[in-house]
Amino acid sequence: MTEPTTNPPAGFPAPATPLGPPPEAPVHTRDPLGIITFILGLLGFLLITVPIALILGVAALARIRRTGRRGRGLAVAGLTLAVLWVAAAAGFAALVVTATDEGPKRNPQGEIETPASVRPDDLKPGDCVTGVKVGDVGEIRAVKCGEPGASTVFAVFELKEQPWPSEVTIDALASDGCIDRYKAPSDKPNKEPDVIFVRPTEDSWKIGDRTVLCVATPAK
Repeated sequence: MTEPTTNPPAGFPAPATPLGPPPEAPVHTRDPLGIITFILGLLGFLLITVPIALILGVAALARIRRTGRRGRGLAVAGLTLAVLWVAAAAGFAALVVTATDEGPKRNPQGEIETPASVRPDDLKPGDCVTGVKVGDVGEIRAVKCGEPGASTVFAVFELKEQPWPSEVTIDALASDGCIDRYKAPSDKPNKEPDVIFVRPTEDSWKIGDRTVLCVATPAK
């Protein structure tokens, strides 16, 4: 008896071989995500690679746990390097902020020695500034007293804690506080200095700034 043939009739293509899932890499191979994480961790000084290393490192550890491949040590090392780079960057930023917050350089008598851009709360009565205008400013130029056009800080005080009232109210509180603290010069000049104030902005008020700076500008 003749066996039935399985060959397709002439003119018809042979049936395709069924495709299954691609073979997984042997478990003894290293997971490529672990390798990439380690490389990105080494390049963490570029900073832009740090978030990528953190994301890929977590994904690498999860996949290595699932597949049993090698590379866990590389992924952990890459994550550790990324975290260390983040800590180093944060430490450097803190040093920069600290250096900025040291205030103006002063001589042993407490007088400003070199011109510097400072915040209002870095100054004290008797300091001299230049280019100050009434209202709110972020930084002020502190200078040695006696320089042409220098204005004198005659009072620094804090406004009481309260929710931000309004621009008009803050201006009134700052103006009244400076006028109350102003003492006319004893030598009775022909023209008394103009009294101006520098007060907190609405944004700086939200982070606790309550400092008002009272300045006497040179008489013109």
